[in-house]
Amino acid sequence: MSQSSPRNTAYVDLMQTGDYDRFRELLKKRLVECGWCDQIQVICREIAREKGPGITAQQLMDEVAVKGRALVPNSVKRELLQKVKEHLLKEAGYYDNELKKKTETAADESMS
Repeated sequence: MSQSSPRNTAYVDLMQTGDYDRFRELLKKRLVECGWCDQIQVICREIAREKGPGITAQQLMDEVAVKGRALVPNSVKRELLQKVKEHLLKEAGYYDNELKKKTETAADESMS
């Protein structure tokens, strides 16, 4: 029997609800806005010049991936992480439970 990790469970949930694509599009938008895509193009050109015409697409991707991840602004990472967390908590019913608790607390206080 295989156990799924929380990460895999979250991924499956995002895929099933269609929110994975929504978050991916938001990430693309933020990366374009901050100039990350332009930086990656420059890095690709530099690597291609250094390695010459014999470089494969896989070799280029392997070299660019490490640099590219490091160049993603922390603000973009934080925003996406926050949005994914909020989505997962909402899907798990956390916000519904918190709202219910607040409503019950307010009702109890008004009866006192």
